[in-house]
Amino acid sequence: MGAIQSCLAPAPYTELCAKKLDDTILSYYMDLASSKMAGSIVGASDQYFGDAENLIDEDDPIEEDVDRDGERDGWQTKRHVDTAWAIVRLGCQGHLYGFDVNTANFNDAAPLTVTIEASRSHSHGSQKWVTLLPDVQVKPNGHNFFLLGGNSDVFSQVKLTISPGGGVARLRCYGTAVPNWTKSPKNSVNLASVHNGARITRWTDTNHANDPSILMDHGESTADGWETPHSRESDRNDYVVIQLGAPGTLSSIAVSTKHFLGNAPDAVSLAGCYSLEEDPAYDYAAEWIDIVKHSAVKPNAVTTFKVTPEKIFSHLRLTVHPDGGIQQISALGYPQIDEKKSDKIEVLEKPKQDVSSDESTIVTTERTSLRRKRHRASADRAAVAIHETIKTTTRAKRRHVAA
Repeated sequence: MGAIQSCLAPAPYTELCAKKLDDTILSYYMDLASSKMAGSIVGASDQYFGDAENLIDEDDPIEEDVDRDGERDGWQTKRHVDTAWAIVRLGCQGHLYGFDVNTANFNDAAPLTVTIEASRSHSHGSQKWVTLLPDVQVKPNGHNFFLLGGNSDVFSQVKLTISPGGGVARLRCYGTAVPNWTKSPKNSVNLASVHNGARITRWTDTNHANDPSILMDHGESTADGWETPHSRESDRNDYVVIQLGAPGTLSSIAVSTKHFLGNAPDAVSLAGCYSLEEDPAYDYAAEWIDIVKHSAVKPNAVTTFKVTPEKIFSHLRLTVHPDGGIQQISALGYPQIDEKKSDKIEVLEKPKQDVSSDESTIVTTERTSLRRKRHRASADRAAVAIHETIKTTTRAKRRHVAA
């Protein structure tokens, strides 16, 4: 099958030779299929030895030395089945950038190949499946990471087909959520929710901050939040930059320290900016504006800050002083949407003070398309880099043999 599919194929993919998620670019995205994201199983052709629900369990499978059918943590069919399938409904519709077909604990019971298809969220009539991974080989008892090429479709369901029948421990579908906004909501929405497309794009706490947990609505313990390391010689003042689900005006921002007793921060500060880049650090024109200046927060409580809805923000920066734990941040506001086009989300920029209202800029469909291209650029560059690395390594081996 080969590690690299031809770039002329409809949906090119790259197999990532990595043993851990953190060693891949997929760690920048969310698992849209996880039960943590409200993913669910639509159906499966065979669940004789293991329920398909195990595929979307948010917890990783525990490594066990088991060889008997029915004792492994995962989805497993009965023996002597040529092919089997399971359909997953994503917790929220979105763009898909890659997969992890985890066959942990499945050695001789793992399938030889898998096919992954996805269904567009706006398909009408009979359901149409788009092949994203076409009958690719998978390794037993381990991760199988695949990075997809460029694809701007929005998907709501994923179908995993294995051949022959066997077992798969987990299926991770990495991507970004796309909110189903066909018109401007009448009521305020949480623009900092992962279900509305928000994501963390920059962080200073390299061990813990790149986790979308603080953008979710669960929070059953401190493990579901973000807890920074301790400050020792000086205050850490760690921060995260959040790209909102859509640019918009904000009415309030709430910072929750639920379950953090004795390890909540003393204070937080909040700033916002507007940028078409997913990370404003690469936008020299982006200007951070203080929204909340170093304000105290209480432990095991929710602190709400009122915001005057005058400016449009696309990003928020949350800083904790000097260190501590945050359970969740929510930003209630109104996304700026062009209601004339139901399948596009266009940003309406307010005029600056020195510009008349007639000269206010409307970001057009072309500019929205540019933002989407920038959003995919990092993954595309990674695929090209991996391809070039493989070619360079192959040439080096040939030279070594020739010598």
